[in-house]
Amino acid sequence: MIRNLSGLVFFALFGTSAWVAAEASNTAHADPALAAAAVAPPLGDDRHAGARQLFRQLENRISGNPLLLSQHADKLRDYPLTPYLEAEWLEAAFQHVNERELGDFLLRHDGAPFAERLRENWLRRLVSKDDGAGFLLYYRPSKNTELRCHYLRYALTGGTNPTALSSFVDLWLSAKPLPPACASVEKRWIAAGERTPERIWQRLELAIEAGETGTIKTLQALLPAAERPLVNVWQQLYKKPQDVTKSSLFRHQSPQVWRIKTHTLERLAWRDRDEALSIWQQVATDPAYPQEWLDQATRSYALALAGAGHPAATAFLAKVPSRLADERIAGARVVDALRRLNWADTDYWLNQLPASEYQSNRWRYFSARSLAAQQRTDAASLIWQSLAGNLDYYGFLSRGQLGQRNKLSPPPLTVSAELVARIRNLPAMQRAREWLALDRQVDARREWFALSQTLSAAELHAAAVVANDWNWPDRAIAALGKAPVNGAWELRFPLTHADTLTREAQHHQLHPTWAIAITRQESIFISDAKSHAGALGLMQLMPATARMTARKHKIRYDGSHDLLRPQQNIRIGVAHLADLIDRNDGNFVYATAAYNAGQSRVNRWRDQFGELPLDIWIETIPFQETRDYVKNVMAYSLIYAERLGQDPAVFDLLASSARAPLPAPAQAGPATP
Repeated sequence: MIRNLSGLVFFALFGTSAWVAAEASNTAHADPALAAAAVAPPLGDDRHAGARQLFRQLENRISGNPLLLSQHADKLRDYPLTPYLEAEWLEAAFQHVNERELGDFLLRHDGAPFAERLRENWLRRLVSKDDGAGFLLYYRPSKNTELRCHYLRYALTGGTNPTALSSFVDLWLSAKPLPPACASVEKRWIAAGERTPERIWQRLELAIEAGETGTIKTLQALLPAAERPLVNVWQQLYKKPQDVTKSSLFRHQSPQVWRIKTHTLERLAWRDRDEALSIWQQVATDPAYPQEWLDQATRSYALALAGAGHPAATAFLAKVPSRLADERIAGARVVDALRRLNWADTDYWLNQLPASEYQSNRWRYFSARSLAAQQRTDAASLIWQSLAGNLDYYGFLSRGQLGQRNKLSPPPLTVSAELVARIRNLPAMQRAREWLALDRQVDARREWFALSQTLSAAELHAAAVVANDWNWPDRAIAALGKAPVNGAWELRFPLTHADTLTREAQHHQLHPTWAIAITRQESIFISDAKSHAGALGLMQLMPATARMTARKHKIRYDGSHDLLRPQQNIRIGVAHLADLIDRNDGNFVYATAAYNAGQSRVNRWRDQFGELPLDIWIETIPFQETRDYVKNVMAYSLIYAERLGQDPAVFDLLASSARAPLPAPAQAGPATP
């Protein structure tokens, strides 16, 4: 038996700590090693030092010996991380814990990372007992499809949320099969007439794109017998989209033929632009093509061609109907005109933007850019002067255009001391601090993230101050990214590792502020950062790139674990920046783009549009991620130059390029859809 259940009444009345204290008095056996660790004197003035050492000893041992927690309850009573041990104990004693015990724990620690796995297990236990009322009490919004379906089932059965059925469509429109828990809700949803033919085809599209054959077969069986062969055709075209020109595949006259053809054309547009244009002439010129589907395909072609800078983009962008001309199309039209240096078209498409979009700093800057190119310098200067006070990329570009070199004065962050103190003393914040003391960065960030979801903008500002006080720069940056402010550079742009970055940059004759800006953009100074692609550390280096760079520059490299060491990561990362500068003829705009997107892509973009002024070239980068990346690094470089008292050369380079004699405007492409 795990423990004496007579102690449960203490838990119910006073919580876990009270119960384990009472239980300790009934415990005959203790772990001598742990007892010795628990009485170790605190380090310096840190009142948690002894408990911290004990926590290290106990963590991951409670499940094997649940009584360990009760044996050391007094020493852990006020320790911020004790709830983690309590959660471990509750997991171990799960089958013997009643609802009042566990419910009290979950309600006291609602949203805390250690409580959420416990909550999911508890919800599954309530499902096994078919306790709908209990499930609804303890359920919180979840990404788990099974639990979401149980919630809908109980909400509908109990009448607590009669509109819940309508939200089931979000679960049903999934490529993957639904779990059995969704069956009863799905049955009610179907009975309500919500599983329409259109939704079946929408889900088929998702399943075909994901290659979910089980879902495809299930949905295919729901179609009229005459339409089922079209599913096989669609699967074939997904593998070989060029076969869309074969009329023999489309013997059936269902309207869904046009859906399949449109989907295939869209895939082609993004995969091979020239082939897509050739096939367009064979497929989309069919007079029977329904206008609705043709418009959708036109929009996809316009975006795909514009993104690649294809000459045919101009005609396709002009053909997109107004109902589909969203922000992406509107922006692509302006950028296409800028790419062609066609100022009349630039002005026309700028004037077609919605008023709110037209007033953005981005388009106001390029409105002035167009005016200046047409020798209307006074009007352009007025716009740039109105933008030059903004502490952002386009404000900095405007300063460059005007030749302004006066020092910037970003406002500091103002937060009341009372609010800072309150945020610092929140249990979640104290738990995060303890994880930092244990050098458990991931656990600390997990606590921070959960807490940040509950804070207001003002509270996030206070949290940024606390993080800065704790020398936790990445969380200060994250907090102010979630609740943006104008200024606060000491928090948003810390000088973390600035000495090392400066030393390595100077060794390679690079601008130190550029290396710092790259690091800030890549990892916000998280030294153990790991990307989905496998990039590691402060400067987010791929192990293969690091190995090659280290070999070239004779830097010792013992494997990918080296990249999680800040000094080593910076040495190799800055050496890689030096290589990119060399490959890009000293131009760090191109080198910055290459750091993010790869040198081969930048070579291709330079071959296409290398004659464009740099401010326009940046706007024409096909990948939004890389486009935003370059803009951020350029702006951060200037900010760090200001912070370090160095020359802000980055915007001189952009402005000089912008003021240089412009190439002859390219003519609009003659292709028409």
